Amino acid sequence: MARTGGGGGLPVLVTGACGHLGGHVVRRLAGRGQRVLATDRSEAPADPQAAWGPEAARLVEFVQADLTDGSAMQDLAARCGDAVHVGAIPGPTRHLPPGVDPACLQKSAIGLEDLPGLELLRLNLLGTGLLFEALAARRDGRRVVFSSSLFSMGYSHDPADFRPQYLPLDEDHPMQPLEHYGLSKAMGEEMARMLARVGAVPSNDDCRGPEAKRPRTSDARGVGPSFVCLRFSNIVKAERWDKLPWPAPENGVTPLLWAYCHESDVIDAHLLALDVPREALASSCESFLLVADDTRYDKPTSELISQQWDRPPPLRRALPDHSSIVSNDKAKQVLGFRPRSVRPLASSADAPQTGPGRGDRSWHTFRAPSGFVLSSGEILDDGFLAYQTYGELNTDGSNAVLHPTSFDAVHWELEYNIGPGRLLDTSKYFVIVINLLGNGVSMSPSTCEARATFPAKGTSMSDNVRLQALLLDKLGVGPLALIYGYSMGAMQALHWGVMYPDRVQRIAAVCGSARASDYNVVFLDSLRAALLADPHCVEGADGRLLLTGPCHRGLKTFGRIYAGWGVPMEFYRQELWRKSSRDGQPFASREDFVVRSYEGGFASANPLNLLAQLHTWATADVSKAHGMAAGCTLAEALGRVRARVYLMPCTTDAYFTVAETKVEASSLPNCRFWPLESDWGHRAGDPHRPGQEADAAALASRVAELLAEPTPC
Repeated sequence: MARTGGGGGLPVLVTGACGHLGGHVVRRLAGRGQRVLATDRSEAPADPQAAWGPEAARLVEFVQADLTDGSAMQDLAARCGDAVHVGAIPGPTRHLPPGVDPACLQKSAIGLEDLPGLELLRLNLLGTGLLFEALAARRDGRRVVFSSSLFSMGYSHDPADFRPQYLPLDEDHPMQPLEHYGLSKAMGEEMARMLARVGAVPSNDDCRGPEAKRPRTSDARGVGPSFVCLRFSNIVKAERWDKLPWPAPENGVTPLLWAYCHESDVIDAHLLALDVPREALASSCESFLLVADDTRYDKPTSELISQQWDRPPPLRRALPDHSSIVSNDKAKQVLGFRPRSVRPLASSADAPQTGPGRGDRSWHTFRAPSGFVLSSGEILDDGFLAYQTYGELNTDGSNAVLHPTSFDAVHWELEYNIGPGRLLDTSKYFVIVINLLGNGVSMSPSTCEARATFPAKGTSMSDNVRLQALLLDKLGVGPLALIYGYSMGAMQALHWGVMYPDRVQRIAAVCGSARASDYNVVFLDSLRAALLADPHCVEGADGRLLLTGPCHRGLKTFGRIYAGWGVPMEFYRQELWRKSSRDGQPFASREDFVVRSYEGGFASANPLNLLAQLHTWATADVSKAHGMAAGCTLAEALGRVRARVYLMPCTTDAYFTVAETKVEASSLPNCRFWPLESDWGHRAGDPHRPGQEADAAALASRVAELLAEPTPC
């Protein structure tokens, strides 16, 4: 659905419309029914329908014009509404800046332009400046999308010249162009910022620079344009995609060329930038980095970094496997950008390192039935659960094990538990891992093309369990042999036992409880407050939360709070972090542990997804589950459970304490209360990290014992 933009319903202007990228943008706009005013210095294509699609004759008008012709730009600006500015000399020149070794031309990994550098700079900057000023003069609140370039961050003909201040690069890193093309794009963005500042409302709390936080809405001069600048990396065309990853060049290549992006993702991003609501942007001029999650080369990122720099730049978060040195977090969170990658990457620092299908991000989707009513009374529109299965279901459907996900975990991060001979043995059992609503794989704020489609009042534990039951019906699953759940997974397991007592034979509830205690909610409220204190988390006009940026400060504070709750005082007192590691690197200090394990673990998270899951956690209570009578007590609700339950809190867990779960155990008719003795706190229930071998062995032994017990129902 296109945004209602400025310009009174006039066509979208696309410059560079006869080029590869501009032509595809025109085709996509026309394909979704938008009128397009296409322009290029070249003549119109001989066959417009071949170039711009079957709707070209009806929806596309072409005007031949040179961007450096001021009167032509004024005319185009008067005839269009929003604009997508793609037209430019498309890359660096082979004419080197003074001081660069001419031998670098022989090592170039990309094609280079023939015109002199200063002429390239003149043409690109003059054309951009004339167009931007003509559009800004209309004062009608239009959107201007600018095809900038990652090269504005510092592409260099000589790989040794690129020296970033930190990695991964993000939008806060200074642009440091090292040649004329990158300079032309950096100056084009500065031109947009200058025009966005004119007539904008200053904000006392905007400490990110001179950009205005919100445009004027009631000014005699009208509303200025909203600029979105897209710094995309080197584009890989569709026909070359299956050739990736490429061998890393022996003689090195400037590190910005380690990044790449599928051409279709770049085209998609231009439309996303055109459509993003103005209130979802932090200012009237915002920049976004567009890259795939990984590098284009076959060497791990750590090796590329070691070969490039004798003294590598400091890392703001870990870059495991083939992770890109450029962050796409902001584009994902604000624009909804979802780039292709040639290989999957672990999504967090604590992702399991062993297990079948490690890193396989494939999954199945179960669509919620039309008209599904949530606990809040809202109707779930286009809701879905993402799930994966392992092993084979037997003929009577009786060997199924359900493994619901925990907070901010996704199915591939739980595969260390699953496989022949593992805790959940797929030689005997059919294991179903179902992702929690809000976790970024099942329906979540980040998966909604229109953010307003995610339920405004959130989703509950009961909502998840009811949808899971419908999914298992579809799969032909009989009574579950076991539900194995950790943390929020354990909360779901106990809700299952209460809501569907005849469908569950055994429950292993690890480091979780039947409801969130008041003390637990205080912790969750502090996490929520940390995110909402970040200026990038804002409330829209309809009361919904929106992201206007990557929320770095909020996520860092979020991780810091978690570090004080996820593991206990004894963990720090005994310096147990010395027995663990991340990405194969042992922790060097307490601070190193907090930064790399907790801050790093949440650095790439979507804050809106976290907030959605926090709501589900904080409101969990089996006594208020679907089907419970008004006034039902906790003891009465738990008394409905017929399954054999092993309730296994950790003795040092601050989230779900031994004292509170012991009370719950007394109300469960067929329960063994079996605390885990561990100084790893809440993490004892998720023992895939180095140093937790004893916790993992204890859990495996107990689950095996539970599965060997006869079932009470």
